Amino acid sequence: MLQVDLFTACAVGGIVLLVYHYVSKKFEYFLSKPIPCPKPTFMFGNTASMMLRTQDAKEKVQELYNSFPDAKIMGFYNLLKPAFIVRDPEVIKKIGVKDFDYFMEHTPIFSPSKTDADDDNSQSLFGNSLFALRGQKWRDMRATLSPAFTGSKMRHMFDLVAECGVSLKEFLLKESKTGKRMEYEMKDTFSRFGTDVIATVAFGLKVDSMREQDNEFFTKGKKMLDVKSPKVLIKFLTVVAFPWLARKLDIDLVDGKLATYFRGVLTGHMKQREAHGIVRNDMINILMEVQKGALRHNVEEHETTQAAFIVAKPYLQLIQNNPKSLWQHVRNTPGDKKKRTTTTRFATIAR
Repeated sequence: MLQVDLFTACAVGGIVLLVYHYVSKKFEYFLSKPIPCPKPTFMFGNTASMMLRTQDAKEKVQELYNSFPDAKIMGFYNLLKPAFIVRDPEVIKKIGVKDFDYFMEHTPIFSPSKTDADDDNSQSLFGNSLFALRGQKWRDMRATLSPAFTGSKMRHMFDLVAECGVSLKEFLLKESKTGKRMEYEMKDTFSRFGTDVIATVAFGLKVDSMREQDNEFFTKGKKMLDVKSPKVLIKFLTVVAFPWLARKLDIDLVDGKLATYFRGVLTGHMKQREAHGIVRNDMINILMEVQKGALRHNVEEHETTQAAFIVAKPYLQLIQNNPKSLWQHVRNTPGDKKKRTTTTRFATIAR
């Protein structure tokens, strides 16, 4: 019995030492390079607060960016993976333009990375977006989307965004005149506004998430983007830290049922428009033109479907940034009288 216990203790101790040695070696990457890097935390690198949800991603990246204000390039560890933050505009220009061929590939994100050669049948939503693709698939998708984002087409789509803004304004003004005390969380309000914009611009849906609080598109979208869910966190850690395991287990950050729902909404509207000859100045119409070859580049239907999700990204950022921006605007309004008036108006709208 003593021998078994001793053997077990030695085995456990050996495993612990191996893990410690493995992690320590990972954190030696920047020691041999003339690139500054904040001191990493064991296992979590420089992203511990972000992974443990004590700090959001934007604040953490800003903190890392400001760690070495005089550095043109600095490093950090995303869990165990070394990564770079480029601060100098000239270096960014060289990476993005002059020497782009050397920097086109990037670490796979959103989904466990299969190689581009065997990823043709991947059903990952965000894993097949322009921000995640690599190699020839990235080139093809970029060629697909370039004619879709011209100035004139973006101006037409802006009208749809403005309609959502007018709808939100009218709703809040009407609520403020009821005489009842009501409170609206600005993060939730902007989340609903962003959802309405994504629905109308990217999916061709007319959604009013303020008046219809529990509409299906909003509830499913909120569930899909619930990054604070323990299940999503575990998936994310697995994909980032152990991509080989995530690939083997076929783990995707987006729940399969939710992915099927959004894919079905998009393809369903595309088929309906094609059958009835409906034309609307939104992303679906542009992608249908792309699919037919009317915009210079022809692609398969599943690639067209994935491309629509690129529209969502700026509005997801809007959802996080606007409540803070609004609060800062109210706080920084110059003049006591004006500040009181602005704050009162803000309080009236927020009630």
